[in-house]
Amino acid sequence: FTAGNPAALTMQQAMGLNIFNGPGRCNLCHTPGLFSDGTFRNLGLRPIAEDNGRQGVTGLAAHGGRFKVPSLRNAGLRTTFMHTGQFT
Repeated sequence: FTAGNPAALTMQQAMGLNIFNGPGRCNLCHTPGLFSDGTFRNLGLRPIAEDNGRQGVTGLAAHGGRFKVPSLRNAGLRTTFMHTGQFT
C-alpha cells in the first residue's frame, strides 16, 4: 500500500487507516517504522496521584502521568492495550 498499490488494503483496513491518519490522530505519536515516536506522554487515563508514570523514575513533576508511546507493531496479537491493560 505504501508503495502505491491501493488494492493492497481491504476496504475495512483503508477505513482504519483513514481514522488512524485523520480524526484519531494516532499518526502524531505512532509514526511509521516502529509506529512509536519514543516519547513519553500523559493521556489522562488515570490521576497522576494514582499512577505517576515517568515521574517515578526521573523525580520530575513535569513527567507525572507520562508513559512511553508503545509500538503498534503486532498490535493484533495483543489482548489488552494501554499500560493499565484497561482496553481490550
